[in-house]
Parts: sequence; structure tokens; C-alpha cells
Amino acid sequence: MKKAILTLIIFLIFITGCKNKVIHDDQGNIITPEPTSESEKTLYMIQQAIDDYNDDKISEREIEWNTTISPLPIEIKEIPQISSLNTLKDIKIEDRITNTVFDGAYVLDKYIMIFEIYNFGNNFWLNGKTSFQVDVKSILVNNPEFTEIKTILDSLLKDDLDILASLYGIDVELGEESSTYPGFYKLLSTNKFNYKTIAELKEKAESIFTSEFLLPYYEVSFENEDPIYREIDGILYCSMSDSDIFDGLPYDTTRIVAIEENGSEVLIDIVLKFGDDIDSELQRIILVKTENGLRLNNAY
Repeated sequence: MKKAILTLIIFLIFITGCKNKVIHDDQGNIITPEPTSESEKTLYMIQQAIDDYNDDKISEREIEWNTTISPLPIEIKEIPQISSLNTLKDIKIEDRITNTVFDGAYVLDKYIMIFEIYNFGNNFWLNGKTSFQVDVKSILVNNPEFTEIKTILDSLLKDDLDILASLYGIDVELGEESSTYPGFYKLLSTNKFNYKTIAELKEKAESIFTSEFLLPYYEVSFENEDPIYREIDGILYCSMSDSDIFDGLPYDTTRIVAIEENGSEVLIDIVLKFGDDIDSELQRIILVKTENGLRLNNAY
């Protein structure tokens, strides 16, 4: 009888040990089993994305995977990790044309974090993307706290795309062709900026953008073997241009969501407005501090 009881105890210990067995690699690190089901893979990928936000690795991931990732909203300092997909709202719509295998919404106070997964894999950023939406009703229109930045932003956005068009010789009126440099025509008038020299055009461009951002534009416009502009005998000439500049996005500067100064930058969370419709997806504009004031580091 005692032998039978001892055998039973040993058996139970063996079964319990096998059930909770932890697998280690050669260095003693715990090996996490690969997720197998679609729901397990989805949860694993979303947890991975949340960890990257909380560990401040988004910039690193953008470089690593050559992609653009939506920044964490200024007002959110950390995203609570999830342990179940039940935390998310499945927003996949049957009749919507999409190639996603999972669409989920994570409510974070007045924000909603959207996860879109296109393929199940071991890396979220290779197979999915995130975005953030804000409750537009929570935005204070013309928030007096943001008046100074709004004024600067309005001034910069008013001219940013037009000055890039000028650098590419778009929307300019040209006169007679140069006999010295065939293909270059005397500049008669410009779209909206009254510049007569390359220096004047650069001065206007640098009142909007950082010098670093403008370098590749300057190379194309003034410095390569076949530039867009030449100064000939003190007169500015321009070559014919078939270039185009994108129309930009309709940022609603009356609805700035949040602003944060971050070292040499000013981060602005803002939304778009299409006609009378306010788009709830959060956008980020970055202004760079220079010795001459705030400047854009990108075309918006």
C-alpha cells in the first residue's frame, strides 16, 4: 500500500513539473513559445507595438524598417499594455474594401489608437500600422494658450508650398531666351514672391524652412550642371519647368490639440479640415528653433 502511494506521489510530481516546464536556451534565457493561432499572433504583434511606443523606440523602428510611424500623441505619456484582444474594439467592416486581416481600436481617454494588421507575422511594423484619432468635440477652438504658435504656423503654412514651387520654377512668367545659355529665359514675374536674384529667393525660402531642409532643393535649383535658375549679366533667368508640387494638406490651425517644446523643436498635434468636415485623425507638425525664429523642417 505504501509503495502504491509513493508511486502515485512521484507520478503527480512528474506531471506537474512537465505542465509548468520552462524552456531555456544555451545562455539560460527563457524561450517564449511562438504564438500559433491568429488571435495569439495578433495579440503578440499589438503588444510589440505598444512596447515600442512605451520604450521610446519609434524613431529607431522607423530607421530600422524604413517606414513612417504615427507619433505618440503629446498628451499620452504611456500606453497601458493589453493582455487580451477583448480590450480592443474590432472595427473591421464587412463591406469595406481593405486588405487588412485585423482592425482594432484601443480607447485611451479622448484618443483612440487604431491598429491595422495586413499579415500575421513576428514583426508588427513590417505587417501593420498604427494611427491615432482624437475626439474632435474635446478640442478647444482657437485655444488662447496656443495663439502665438498659431500665428507663426499660419504664416509658415501660407507660403511653404508656394516657395518650393518658386524654387522649381513653377508658376513664373518667362520672357526671351538667353543667347548665351539656350534653354534659359528671362524671368519676368513670379507667382507671389517678388525676387530678382537667387539671393532674394533663398532669403524668402529660409524665412520658412530650415537651411538643412532646403539643401537638396538648392542643389537642383542653383548648383548642379543643369540648374533651374542662372544669373546672366546680373539678370535672373529660369529654365522651362514641368515639375509639380503636391497640394499639401488642409491643416485646421484653429483646432490645435496640444503643443510641446522638445529641445530644439516645437511639436504640434493638430487635425485636418475638409470643407466643413473635421478629420479626427491626429497629425503632427514640427517647428525647428533657429537663430532667426521657428522654421518648418518639412513640406506640409
